[in-house]
Amino acid sequence: MSPEAGPIAIMRNTLLALQLLPCNASAGAVVITDGVFALPDASAVDSLLAQFRASTVCCSFIKVGSGFHAHCSLAYVPHCDLMQFIAMASSGAYLANAPPVSKKFPHMTRHI
Repeated sequence: MSPEAGPIAIMRNTLLALQLLPCNASAGAVVITDGVFALPDASAVDSLLAQFRASTVCCSFIKVGSGFHAHCSLAYVPHCDLMQFIAMASSGAYLANAPPVSKKFPHMTRHI
């Protein structure tokens, strides 16, 4: 599998898993990523978005990690625009930063 097919394959497997839900369940996917992946071709993204829209699946992204720093990124650039586009096209959300972990509830465990 080529690196460009990685995110597309993950999202197609997500669609397959969501089809196994009961019919009265709300289908949604949350992708937690640093946004660094190879860009797929436009036809693969278009096909994937058509499948998301036909299945009424909302795809949301949470971007983790720091932003782009030219002196230490080693050419690994996050594709924030692509994540925003996929989230907007599938009626999902894009969070540029992961929400902070609240310390209000000490009885809840944090897995970091």
